[in-house]
Amino acid sequence: MMKSKFAVLSVALLTGCAQMEPQPSPPTPECYTPPKVASEFDRLLAFAAKTAELTPAARAEQCKALVKQNKEAPNLTNRLQILVGRVFSDTCGDIAKILDDVGNLPPAALPDEAMKQFVTTQTATLKQIQGYSKKLGNLERKQRTAQPAEAKERSDVGTPKTDETRLLREKLEAIRSMEKQLDESGGDAK
Repeated sequence: MMKSKFAVLSVALLTGCAQMEPQPSPPTPECYTPPKVASEFDRLLAFAAKTAELTPAARAEQCKALVKQNKEAPNLTNRLQILVGRVFSDTCGDIAKILDDVGNLPPAALPDEAMKQFVTTQTATLKQIQGYSKKLGNLERKQRTAQPAEAKERSDVGTPKTDETRLLREKLEAIRSMEKQLDESGGDAK
């Protein structure tokens, strides 16, 4: 009898399990990811990347707008964008003034270490550009002063040659006239 109870129980369990539909698993909740807030550094880096892709004319227009905006309402963002823009275009202003302007920012003005490092590299880049500009200016000045000296030297060198040529022509004319006189006097003697 025990076997029959076991058999009935097994059949009941099997039929019960077969009829039960599995419960669908509850949907997995989607993880909420808050929208990424772009930091000042991220925005400045994006500005630098976009500026690098612009044409020189578009960069010049952008720089003019930045300089105008900074005159009307100077703020950290404008100053830093001008710093970045000056690396790409001369129309963003005088390097010495930009370096002075950024150098006078209080240390707390730059929000994080990444921003401080970025500003440091941009500042170093501008200082190097400024050094090259000074060297180029010196070379141009030397070239301008050397050119008049070379022109004078050429004219000085040319003057003796023209004088020498003139003297030789005069001597040649004198010899020709003497030959003529000799020919004429020799012709009379015959």
